Amino acid sequence: MATLTQIRDAMRAEPFRPFSIQMADGRSYVVRHPDFVAVPQTRRGREIVFYAEREDAENPEMHLIDLGLALEIIVPAPAVASPAG
Repeated sequence: MATLTQIRDAMRAEPFRPFSIQMADGRSYVVRHPDFVAVPQTRRGREIVFYAEREDAENPEMHLIDLGLALEIIVPAPAVASPAG
């Protein structure tokens, strides 16, 4: 299972490299910039917010991701669409 620490580490990596959040249901979310994901300040948080890139940059697609369903964080992200599924 993916953890908040793994996501924070991937977000803070220097230089930043896009990473992928692999979900239990087969979906994959590719974080192409650290500003596209928000994590809770507490260690007990279970959900993160992911903003997917869209052609309409003014209205990004928002996903609430339950970390209990996130299998792993892959750095760097494989070349896949975001999100798949």
